[in-house]
Amino acid sequence: MTLGKKLAKKITRWRENSDQTASPAKGGTTWRQDEPRLGVTAQVIVPDSDKYSFVVREIAVSFDSGLHDSEALRKQAEELLKRVAYLPERLALIELDDGRQIAQVRSQPPSTEGEHVHYFELLLQQGRTITMRRYKGKAASRKQENFILPVDSFIRVIDDLAAVRPEEKV
Repeated sequence: MTLGKKLAKKITRWRENSDQTASPAKGGTTWRQDEPRLGVTAQVIVPDSDKYSFVVREIAVSFDSGLHDSEALRKQAEELLKRVAYLPERLALIELDDGRQIAQVRSQPPSTEGEHVHYFELLLQQGRTITMRRYKGKAASRKQENFILPVDSFIRVIDDLAAVRPEEKV
């Protein structure tokens, strides 16, 4: 069973067995799944769910090892763009910070709603962590917002992020 399927199963089982009047923790419940043999951990914040989808606040995947050069980080970001090409908005590499070893990937172009823009942002930090969030912004300000993923897309995103492992130097 994949990392994404294990997390989806945990959340679904909790929802099915919980008191239907109980509300999730403010901001969402944090769920974590480790895969020690693969050296990867996934953690998600899910404020709500139903039979068909999850309301997601954040998805984070971390690896036991990271990267220490910009070219390897760029390759990891490019692999991420290839794998996660099915979101409603196309993703693009926006910035590669050589000094801090951070790659920023965003929806390009973002969706618009009146004066607001909505976009996904994925940060790759030293090749060790990938964090996915969604933002709503206006001019120079932005605010994190929840996003909805059907169960199969939730599984796929987690599995695809986990597959974007840092390349090991030989």
